[in-house]
Amino acid sequence: MIWLRGNHGRELSYADIAAVVGIKDGARLRRAVKVARVVAANRGDRLERFQPSADPARRDSARRRVWTTRYMREGHGDEFSARDAMSAARAAMTSIKDMHRATTYEAANPHSIARTEFATMAQAADECITKVAGLDTVGEQAVRRENTSLLTQMIADLEARLTEVVIGLDLSDDDAITPKATMEVIEPVAALLQELSEQDRQALADLINQFAHQEIDPERQLTAWEAPETLGLLFEPR
Repeated sequence: MIWLRGNHGRELSYADIAAVVGIKDGARLRRAVKVARVVAANRGDRLERFQPSADPARRDSARRRVWTTRYMREGHGDEFSARDAMSAARAAMTSIKDMHRATTYEAANPHSIARTEFATMAQAADECITKVAGLDTVGEQAVRRENTSLLTQMIADLEARLTEVVIGLDLSDDDAITPKATMEVIEPVAALLQELSEQDRQALADLINQFAHQEIDPERQLTAWEAPETLGLLFEPR
């Protein structure tokens, strides 16, 4: 903790932390980081969630974006702190929506052992979703307004399927699918998406990011995070 606090505001990867604390990068180190996050919160500080480095040039030996965290002392946040808050908000809303679906189902289940209690939880989750969905002026938007139209649902499903294709190609063995074959699949799609307006490209990138937040496998999640860049949805400012 002393070392983390001493590196306030600096991006730190698991490899950086492992090199200092003497714990091999693996499950044990990740458990230790979770404990450190709780300790930091109890002090009023924040050990941010691991996300792709804010520096696009920071890559590992396989040319993949490096995931990093930052220890931020109480009252010393910066403009990038919002990225962590948005990530936490999106992840929490994904869980709340799942809770809402499950408790709503159980509240309507005539064989449930606690229909009234589940109905109360479903109502609480619905109120939370409604309230948070109204916060549409905060940065990149913690949670975008719900739009349950069929078209929007179809677009979201299409983006999820497209992201699955990118993940499958990126994680496939070179013996199974050569890099050249991968590019032959990706490039026409990327070229088509580049014809969209900047606003539409950003909207599609946001949908893919929402898909990435729901992915629990670290390797697949990292690839999903990189999918907007892979598909040419993100451009450097001119």
